[in-house]
Amino acid sequence: MEWRTTFQTEPVAEQITLADRILLLGSCFTEHIGDLLAQYRFSAVINPSGILFHPLAIARSMEMGMDMQVPAPETFFTSAGSYRHFDFHSSLSHPELPVAVQQVREAVVQMHHGLQQATHIIISFGTAIVYEDVRTGMPVANNHKLPADRFRKRMLNAEEIVQRWMRLMDSVEATRSVQWIFTISPVRHVKEGVVQNMHSKSILIDAVHRLAALRPSVHYFPAYELMMDDLRDYRFYAEDMLHPSPAAIQYIWERFCVDALTQDARAWIDKWKPVLLALQHRPFFPDSPEHQAFMRSRYAVVSALQKDYPQLDLRSALEHFS
Repeated sequence: MEWRTTFQTEPVAEQITLADRILLLGSCFTEHIGDLLAQYRFSAVINPSGILFHPLAIARSMEMGMDMQVPAPETFFTSAGSYRHFDFHSSLSHPELPVAVQQVREAVVQMHHGLQQATHIIISFGTAIVYEDVRTGMPVANNHKLPADRFRKRMLNAEEIVQRWMRLMDSVEATRSVQWIFTISPVRHVKEGVVQNMHSKSILIDAVHRLAALRPSVHYFPAYELMMDDLRDYRFYAEDMLHPSPAAIQYIWERFCVDALTQDARAWIDKWKPVLLALQHRPFFPDSPEHQAFMRSRYAVVSALQKDYPQLDLRSALEHFS
């Protein structure tokens, strides 16, 4: 008897090669995939503006990057002892205003370069629920724990998501071809309510499928469905019962590799995996002859891989083993 509901997924039309440049934006699930791509030495820019959850916040961050719109200092505010901005995650806050402004400026520049260079843009929508600042009517990326009466909560609809993103993708693709990989984060946003979370996810799925129907450059990767219908068990969640466990992330990552990466790129991952494990190794006796021999052998392996894959930057690994 089969105890799981497995299903086939569709490969990306133009899969990612080792020479491609990837921009990843959105929920914390994006960071999991982005971190793995970076560990395997793919060129990946991950969430310059910090973790963003809803489609309008992600779109806004991209628009600011395209136009190099750096927020003025007077648009920052203080909360929990640091200066913050509504369009950026709290990881870009700081107790000193000039430092906070500089962090945000660097994020905008990084987004600008990421958009200019990206061959593939991976977007992970987390929720269709937005909070609008009652003073301006604008949706915020993060409410930064300000009082609830400062915001008005509402649910986006699929049509407004599609219209906003169609305009945005037109702007990005005005000068070059880009492949888009959309996914819905499998993280459960139950603080809004279980029913509201499912309603929200259904809107996001509808919007992305509409985008895919309208644009050949859009691909949908079903991370949410893999979590809900394939794994479908609380043992695949972290202790909070909301986020995927490391095992679930690994499983979804492996499915992502099959769909989104070329065969050569997947072969590279297999070759780099033992090196990655060696990089994570922490010896008890680093000066021992055995460990020094291990380091020399790993250096030789990485040197050979660098010759075989000149498009990759393996200098940090060479330095580690030298």
